[in-house]
Amino acid sequence: MPFPHLKLKQRREELGLTRKQLGEKCGVPERHIEAMEQGRKVNPTHDTLEALCKGLEVDCAFFFTEDAEQPPPVVGLPPKAKEDGKPAKGKKK
Repeated sequence: MPFPHLKLKQRREELGLTRKQLGEKCGVPERHIEAMEQGRKVNPTHDTLEALCKGLEVDCAFFFTEDAEQPPPVVGLPPKAKEDGKPAKGKKK
């Protein structure tokens, strides 16, 4: 799956960042960000992807979901299932 370069540019622009500012924020060279946004660099490394996500303030799932309008929320792990396969209920106070 090629890197979704349009989402990268869209999110950067939503935050009001230039490529240079994003690069400084996340430690990814500006020329790499430019190449990714233009679709010339289609397979960033795991480390680059993580750095971009931190700089863009999104979960890595943002790049691999259908909805480009809104970044997905960062959520915790799902609740553990009980032995009978049903989800565990929250603790009562």
